[in-house]
Amino acid sequence: LLAMVLFEKFGQHQPLNRQSERYAREGIDLSVSTLADQVGACTAVLQPLHALIEAHVLAAERLPPKLVTKDIWHERFEDIRAFERYLTRNGTVVLKFFLHVSKDEQRERFLDRLNEPAKTWKFSMSDVAERKFWDRYQAAYQDVIGHTSTRDAPWYVVPADRKWFARVVIGSVIVSALDRLDLRFPRVDKASLDEFDKVRRALEAEGGGKGAAKKAASAPAGK
Repeated sequence: LLAMVLFEKFGQHQPLNRQSERYAREGIDLSVSTLADQVGACTAVLQPLHALIEAHVLAAERLPPKLVTKDIWHERFEDIRAFERYLTRNGTVVLKFFLHVSKDEQRERFLDRLNEPAKTWKFSMSDVAERKFWDRYQAAYQDVIGHTSTRDAPWYVVPADRKWFARVVIGSVIVSALDRLDLRFPRVDKASLDEFDKVRRALEAEGGGKGAAKKAASAPAGK
């Protein structure tokens, strides 16, 4: 299982939406994405895995023959590195996780899905068929990870036979990345506070002083 998590810290970038605009005043924005959200980015990573094993995948892409050379996978790896380098140069922290499940554990999980009615929906015959190519998949995984793990966009290979352990490792990596971003809540400057105070007084006056009375009633005793 492959997953990608991206954290963005904007400097002078154009805000993408209202939430981004609010944080951009402080030069900070944060977004978290999973594999499903980053289809464009992750497809480039996932695609070589299966195609390294099943050559017919390339045929289905209907690429111009001149592009399908012996160097095609190295070219794609190069494109992946370039794309991730582009992200990091624009303030995005890229973390990639490979959740490694052993062959024995995969077997146990398949049996669990077959024996537990509530989990049967997870079972797929294609998984059993692909299991025959376990060693070739492992070689393909190593090839992809080895060619696309960089200092700015590293892969984290996480033992995942025990789900609690995998979650601890992934959570620790993400928390460490967040700490390094040194995020803070947006600050409101004095000019804005003064403007807010004027708006507050206008709203209270509009309501006949009800807002001020409500505020006074909710204040702790003795103040």
